[in-house]
Amino acid sequence: MIFAVAVGLLTHSADPGALRIGEEFVGASAGGVLAGLLVGALVVLIRKRLDDPLREGGLSVLTPFAAFLLADAVHASGVLAVVVAGLVLSYAGPRVIRARSRVLAYAFWDLSTFLINGGLFVLLGTQIPRAVRNITSTSPRRALLIVLVVTLVVICTRLFFVYLTSQVARLRRRRIMDPGQGPSGWRVGTVAGWSGFRGAVSLAAALAVPTMAVDGRPVIERDLIIFVTALVIVLIMLLQGTTLPVVVRWARLSGDPERVDEARHARRRAAEAGLAALPQVATEVGAQEETVHRLRAEYQRHLADLDESGGSTGEERRLERQLRLRVLAHKRREVTRLRDNREIDDLVLQELQAALDNEEIRLLGRGPNE
Repeated sequence: MIFAVAVGLLTHSADPGALRIGEEFVGASAGGVLAGLLVGALVVLIRKRLDDPLREGGLSVLTPFAAFLLADAVHASGVLAVVVAGLVLSYAGPRVIRARSRVLAYAFWDLSTFLINGGLFVLLGTQIPRAVRNITSTSPRRALLIVLVVTLVVICTRLFFVYLTSQVARLRRRRIMDPGQGPSGWRVGTVAGWSGFRGAVSLAAALAVPTMAVDGRPVIERDLIIFVTALVIVLIMLLQGTTLPVVVRWARLSGDPERVDEARHARRRAAEAGLAALPQVATEVGAQEETVHRLRAEYQRHLADLDESGGSTGEERRLERQLRLRVLAHKRREVTRLRDNREIDDLVLQELQAALDNEEIRLLGRGPNE
């Protein structure tokens, strides 16, 4: 909404007053939220009844477009609609999305994000030379001064909102925290704000500025806007990207000490819930007593492993994971050798490989940061 007002003023297509801007902002925001809730709820209902990874993957691609187009059709905020629809699906996803669809979606969106970011840098590189050549509304020296000022404003604004958000969240938690335990809140906020360099939305907004005004005259400030936006993105990435390790060391940050304990607690409670429900589920599906006994023993071994690993140090867990991964590599080589020697066919190889892949993912996590 703010972007639309700015473009309207830039192209002389609108000259709204403060009251009208406020009304349109509230209306666009409310409409965007409602559109996002509607699309998100509809997609949740569909995914409850859909169990096909490919179709669910296609639906996940169409969802943001549906939310944006619905909001745009009623002149509401399409961006806000997409965000709200995403929040709805993020909350309901663990209940309605199956494991196969979730694994496929993670792989697809990781690759898509990588390609989009790569395309963004290519687009950024092609826009800067053209914008430099076509600046006519001001001098190059003044344009560079504008870049420096905007960069400083962006960094300071981001840090301010990170500090403000962290303080509000701490007050809402209403939890007494030991000030001597771990780094202080403002140090963590500094790292969070310093690591937030982005540029995709800003560059898209700059490129969306029209080339012609409503009276047919060219918008001469467009190239200045693209030039400033592109250089601010590059400058922030160079400044914050190269100094982020120094800022992290200054803040004395370490890994989340509660994450491992929380994960172990969740695994234990999940295993206990499975054991408690096992007799009833076995009766419902008509499982044999031997099968039930074998599954109960497996879950009890899992609980015992969790109890034993609870007293292990981080180094011991790392060595155990490395040991399991090395043994897993030998299993993988043996299965491949059996296929090469024609002792098993490719279908058997794929089946065993999928099981080994699942075990490796369990050990490594979904990504390098886990």
